[in-house]
Amino acid sequence: MTVSDTLIDEPEQAKDTIDTPASDGAVDERIEAESLREALDDVERALARLDDGTYGTCEVCGTELEDPDLAETPQLRTCAQHRS
Repeated sequence: MTVSDTLIDEPEQAKDTIDTPASDGAVDERIEAESLREALDDVERALARLDDGTYGTCEVCGTELEDPDLAETPQLRTCAQHRS
């Protein structure tokens, strides 16, 4: 099937294909950089909590976080009740 056949036989699908912009490598890099920055911020917050003695406690209620939760996600900041 050619592109012109698609335009005639499936106009809505062809329109979606034509209207979809190509992936921009710069946009992908910005998204990845933002994600890495957020991860670094999480690690820095966890290190600060280690320094001030609050690591392993919920930032909302002060409850001690479960060890398995911390082992899986060391940058965890809230208990199960306060995670959104």
